[in-house]
Amino acid sequence: MHRFPLLFTLALLLCCAGTACDDDKSTKNDTETSDQSELPADTEETTDSDDLADAVDATDLLEVDQHADTVPTDADTADITPLTEFPIRIPQEHSISCNGESQLYWDQDFRCRLFIGEETLEIYLQARPTGCTTTFFPWPTFTDGAQGWLQQGDQVVPFAAAYDWGGGHHNDAFHVALPQGIFVLYHASFGFGWRACAPVNCLIQCAADATFASCDAYGGYAVNGCTRESGGPPPAMPIWCAPINADGTVPPLRDPWQGHDGADPLLPCLGDI
Repeated sequence: MHRFPLLFTLALLLCCAGTACDDDKSTKNDTETSDQSELPADTEETTDSDDLADAVDATDLLEVDQHADTVPTDADTADITPLTEFPIRIPQEHSISCNGESQLYWDQDFRCRLFIGEETLEIYLQARPTGCTTTFFPWPTFTDGAQGWLQQGDQVVPFAAAYDWGGGHHNDAFHVALPQGIFVLYHASFGFGWRACAPVNCLIQCAADATFASCDAYGGYAVNGCTRESGGPPPAMPIWCAPINADGTVPPLRDPWQGHDGADPLLPCLGDI
């Protein structure tokens, strides 16, 4: 007789517990729905838009870099592509400030044929004036303004070079760093007043440990192939050189100690010293 109220109470408690569980589930679902509704509806689209913007920026940069000399495609296809012929330029005249006054000096560009042992080498030399110096009167300097190229088979390769105007008498010289060693292109004959009368025409072979600064006609060499007696035959290491014409054309390379086309030889100089 006392069991019915007890059973009724238990049933009522179970019913209420079930209702509470349903309320919790409903509350949880409502919470999740609410959380989702707070997220931006275009989150995925926003990410895609950012990626697209980044892609556009990268494209813009690539387009800019394609006009620069450092872009990889340019370097791969142009800068390191071996040359097959000399990059002959048209010599230019440059205005150089010297002691506050403007002086005009030309590029000094040459094509040369060198004879080293049993080898015949074809080279091209450029020198651009970069400054000037004055001793009684001004003349150009070419610091870091020279460069050379050597023909090797069907390719043309660059090599280090330096150019010296040769003071007031313009007894100029090129230093070149070839695979065979360092050489000086100089003069084997001088005219009155100790002045050169022709382009560089002989070789000085520098010592094995020489540098551009330590080797010249006065020392630091292994073989001075420019030495000769006044009025004597050509030097031991003659070369043939010709300056590039003002229009960029290359004159024939000829032995300066021989006459050509009825003309007298360029060497020896009148009043040969």
